Amino acid sequence: MMICPQASNDKNYETLCSKAKTFKNLTFYSHIDYHQIMPYYQQAKIYINTSDSEGFPNTFVQAGAAGTAILSFAVNPDDFLTRYNCGLCCRGDMDKLKAGLAFLLDGQRYIEIGKNGRKYVEENHDISTIVEQYKAVFMRLAEQKRRTR
Repeated sequence: MMICPQASNDKNYETLCSKAKTFKNLTFYSHIDYHQIMPYYQQAKIYINTSDSEGFPNTFVQAGAAGTAILSFAVNPDDFLTRYNCGLCCRGDMDKLKAGLAFLLDGQRYIEIGKNGRKYVEENHDISTIVEQYKAVFMRLAEQKRRTR
């Protein structure tokens, strides 16, 4: 399965769509709504990010929440994939991308790496954890303001 919306100024998108349709074992989606995407991550063994530059993609958090290993062509913000063992980054090298996919599939390594991604998301992106962090900041600010009166 491939989910690939058109990027701005993407001159090769129509060619990609046409070529994707020639593969019998590939279902191509040009768009899936945000609120409907999680089942796609959950059924995937590996999420492959083909971007050559990005900040910290929301798709990494979504893949991690689903327990899906990440294979990134070039994006590894703050070396998060390697530091938390959530996936692999191929540094823009197509041969490394192919080797990385084979590595993750061999012996089902993607399962353990996906679990690491889930743990990372639970520890760093869980809403209840984030709310508590915001509360602590607001309490400190209120206390500082009270002291300066």
